[in-house]
Amino acid sequence: MSSIIGGYNYDIFISYRQKDNKHDSWGTELFNNFKRRTKIDLKSNLMKALCLLAMIGVLLLICVKRIHAQPTQTQPHQIDMIKGISKDARTYVYQRPQDLERVHGYLIMVENRKIQNSRSIKTSKVIQFKSTLTGVQKLDSMIGEFWDATISQWIVYSKWVHTYDALGNNTSYIYYNWNDITNQWVGSYKRESAYDANRNVIYSIGYDWDKTIRKWVLSYRLVQNYDGLGNMTLAAEYQWDLTTSQWISINKSEYAYDTKGKRTLYIWRNFTSQGLGDSKTEYTYDDNGNNILLVMYNWDKAISRWVGSYKKEVTYDANGKCSLDVNYFWNENTSQWIANRKSEYTYDVNGINTLFIYYLWDTTTSHWVYEWKEEITYDANGNVNFSYYWDVKTSQWVVGAKDEFKHDASGNMTSYISYYWNNTTSQWVGNNNDEYDYDANGNNILCISHSWDSNTSQWIASSKYTLYYSEYNSGTSEKYINVFPNPAQESIIFYIADISESATIEIYDIQGKKVIEQKLPVTGQIFVNRLGKGLYLYRINNNGTIFKGKIVID
Repeated sequence: MSSIIGGYNYDIFISYRQKDNKHDSWGTELFNNFKRRTKIDLKSNLMKALCLLAMIGVLLLICVKRIHAQPTQTQPHQIDMIKGISKDARTYVYQRPQDLERVHGYLIMVENRKIQNSRSIKTSKVIQFKSTLTGVQKLDSMIGEFWDATISQWIVYSKWVHTYDALGNNTSYIYYNWNDITNQWVGSYKRESAYDANRNVIYSIGYDWDKTIRKWVLSYRLVQNYDGLGNMTLAAEYQWDLTTSQWISINKSEYAYDTKGKRTLYIWRNFTSQGLGDSKTEYTYDDNGNNILLVMYNWDKAISRWVGSYKKEVTYDANGKCSLDVNYFWNENTSQWIANRKSEYTYDVNGINTLFIYYLWDTTTSHWVYEWKEEITYDANGNVNFSYYWDVKTSQWVVGAKDEFKHDASGNMTSYISYYWNNTTSQWVGNNNDEYDYDANGNNILCISHSWDSNTSQWIASSKYTLYYSEYNSGTSEKYINVFPNPAQESIIFYIADISESATIEIYDIQGKKVIEQKLPVTGQIFVNRLGKGLYLYRINNNGTIFKGKIVID
């Protein structure tokens, strides 16, 4: 089952610092340990974190059983941790602009689900539809609220607003926080993007809102290249240095593929002084295109060569289902691969996972020992997961947690409830309860999260996200242009789909003097760092189609 987050197989991602999760083993090992322990002792805290992800405006199918966050063919780079809010907080705290970029990935899934009609949900501050056009609809905006138990009201604290080009590409989104003092939305982060003819993102620029000067300031840039088959070959990230007014390279990801389009190599290069060094991953496939071997390396600067760090071997059944995977770590002292963990998967006659068993390698006995397992049963309305951990003292499986899912007739998950087993009372205790609502076409329009109040033995609302949609007309982009950043300091992207090789651009100052005349490159990028501050006019001739407008050099 593919993830709702593009490029990943599963739906849960955790990372603590930039690039920490660049090794598949890191995410797998961390969450397996988290899962085993939190199902028993700390489940409440973990599920609150997972619920936050679910509340990012989309339906997160929380498949705890599919926990190995394994990068696949389309993943451009690693996902950083999203620092979330508790139910009593009012704003999100992010490490960097990249974190909001990662959050936005969740929203992309929703905005790409086109609908004909949408039911609006009233909130404390209703966002009106921006568009009255006829046609399909896309995600217009999203409102985040938390429940204030003191006054028994939903309190609005965040908003996302999206805009699109004529082809339906999400060209910009803006994230706002609600200011209770001024009773106004205050900008926090903005991103603008350009696409190639295949609707791949080729360029994105992020901005932070500077409260002091009350302006958007450059913050983050992403550049991506693709081969003729649409496979990403390069992803480079930059941060804007306010001191030098220059882009500083953060990292670069490079990809290689075989003749079937399967990724065979991924190299990540770090250009910052913090975090881990360079790494690479090599992929091997069987004749059916299944990834049977993944090996990761770190670059050892001391000896100037790649050193093994992690390896995964995967076995598939006759139906192409993963039946076994074994993970290893590289022991630098012995220069050997050391077994660490293995996972066994069982399916029913319909190919649905019904049993997961996870083992740890006991270096003392040189045997695999049980760690934990999950049993999944299905009914007409969803499924129920039971998680167990292995009690070494009694050599028995001990029940630890339970997850219940409900779905509507269309297969959309309408609720997810998690419980943990109280060994003292021998009862299931509520932990987290998420409810989802959809429009007639299966688009997520509402998500409400609850937590269990042990004092009242009731579910208490904690947070809510409401999604709104606007209609847009899809059609040709011949006469559409997107200009960003505007105002600009270093360069400007004049994005036009199908830029002609003969396209030209002229830029005039406010007195009418021509200051730039040149061909418009296929990237649409024009450097303006030599121009003085002020207002300018541009004229573009793209194979006979004329574009005119204003730009500001800041």
